[in-house]
Amino acid sequence: MNSKKIIIRLFLVLFSVAAIALISIMAQRNTNNSEKTIRDFFESIRNNRLVEASGFLLTGDFQIKKPGNALGNAIRSNIQILKIEPIASLDNSGYTADVTLEVLDVRQIMSRATLQLLLLRQGNMAQENFDEDEALSEIYGAILEAGTLPKKQTGCILTLKKENGRLKLVPDESLQKILDGEMSENLDSIKSIMENMVTDQNGN
Repeated sequence: MNSKKIIIRLFLVLFSVAAIALISIMAQRNTNNSEKTIRDFFESIRNNRLVEASGFLLTGDFQIKKPGNALGNAIRSNIQILKIEPIASLDNSGYTADVTLEVLDVRQIMSRATLQLLLLRQGNMAQENFDEDEALSEIYGAILEAGTLPKKQTGCILTLKKENGRLKLVPDESLQKILDGEMSENLDSIKSIMENMVTDQNGN
């Protein structure tokens, strides 16, 4: 093998090594950008900067609405990122992230409030002007201001895609559940509990 062929092969090896290193650096840079996008988004959510938070989303069709009550505010302000697993590349334009979060245990809070309302209702059965909505609002206020709130860990898979060269979160059901504290599921659970209690009372 003459020296010319050796030089060519050496050049090809060096070129391949350099290309692999460049790809690795670019992938790591995109991973870091993805994590920053996720952290910045939830930081905006915690601080109720909804216009800023919307800027991290891929589509304008998904509207981040202002919480309608104190519980909604508490849900948003208590979201904390515990861990972001290594982000896997979908293709050249997108990534997925397995995110572990600490969030309020909304079902436990709602169960407490419902139990207190039922006890209060029993004590005010003789009062015709008993306002359940006002009473429930006061109960939630007391629970949320009492101090340490029950929390739990939860996970969600977030998808990020590029738009105009910038990575953005794809809004989906998984993200919506985090933002509203799985409200629909929790309301169904509380409704079922109350219906069972009524059934038990009627049975007795």
